[in-house]
Parts: sequence; structure tokens; C-alpha cells
Amino acid sequence: KSLAYLKSGPSSVRSNIKALSLCRNAGIDSIASIILGTPVETEVDLTNTFNAFKKNWVSIPEINILVPYPGTKIWQEAQDQGVVGVNMNFDNLPNMDFVDWIENFSAYKRYLLNKIIPPDRYYKILIKLQKLVDLKLKIHSLELYFKECRVRYNYIIHPWSSIKYWLCRVRIALFNL
Repeated sequence: KSLAYLKSGPSSVRSNIKALSLCRNAGIDSIASIILGTPVETEVDLTNTFNAFKKNWVSIPEINILVPYPGTKIWQEAQDQGVVGVNMNFDNLPNMDFVDWIENFSAYKRYLLNKIIPPDRYYKILIKLQKLVDLKLKIHSLELYFKECRVRYNYIIHPWSSIKYWLCRVRIALFNL
């Protein structure tokens, strides 16, 4: 629903997942940028996003929060809701950075356009997603490091069995989130 709300055109979740899966199978790192906080997003949608990130389609996940900017359709909707206005201090308008939103959620939650999920619940989901993103980035860093060890040292320093062991441990932690 969120993708359809934000984009018009042929893009779909299924086609994006297929492209990410093809990249992963070909050994190509991928970055997926997802925008959360649309007015149509439900908790089920967030759970689906979380579960999609847990799978191995994306090497580097990037999460952003929808922010209303002047001149956009989103701005008009936010203005209709009374969230923003022409006389507001634009320095207070949050950026889309996910970590910034988590750190300043109490100040930023008034700009959250999603009214379906209560703000406190939304915050808890964001924290859970942040842990997942951090873990995915650690996995990606380990994979890059182990690839480098294989190329440079032919696994003399890090035997393959040890690499498999640590990657399995990290992936187990990922699925226990």
C-alpha cells in the first residue's frame, strides 16, 4: 500500500524483491531504500517490511521516514491535517534520517503522518527495525571482510569453517530479533 501511495507507475513490491534476489544470487550487493510513515501504512505492513529485511534480499537496508516538504502532495495532506503550515519554523521540520527520528522521536512524532498506528507503538517498531538494520550492516561488513580474507590470504588467516561458523551465529541472531 505504501509503495502505491508514494509512487505511480509499474513498480511493485514483487518486482523489487525479484530484482534484489537476482542481485543477491549474482553476488551483487544491493541497497534498498524504504520510506516508512505513510498515512496508509498499517502495523501489518510494517511487520511485512521487517520480515522482508530479515530475508537475504538486501545487503544494505536504508530506512527513511516520510517527511512533508513544501510543494509536494504529502505537504498538502500534512497541511490539511494541521501538521504543517506556511507560517511554521522550517528549521524544526525533521529530516528523513531514520536514526535521527529515533533519537528525537518525542519532538518529531507530531510530523508523523500515519495516524493508524499509535505513536508509542510506532516508536517501538522503529527501535526493532533499527536493531535489524544494525545487524544487517554488521553481517554485510563481515561478509566483505571474509571475502577480502579469501582473496588476499587464501583463508590462511581465517579458515573457511571459522567464517561459516561466525556468519551462522550472526544470522541466527538476526532471525531471533
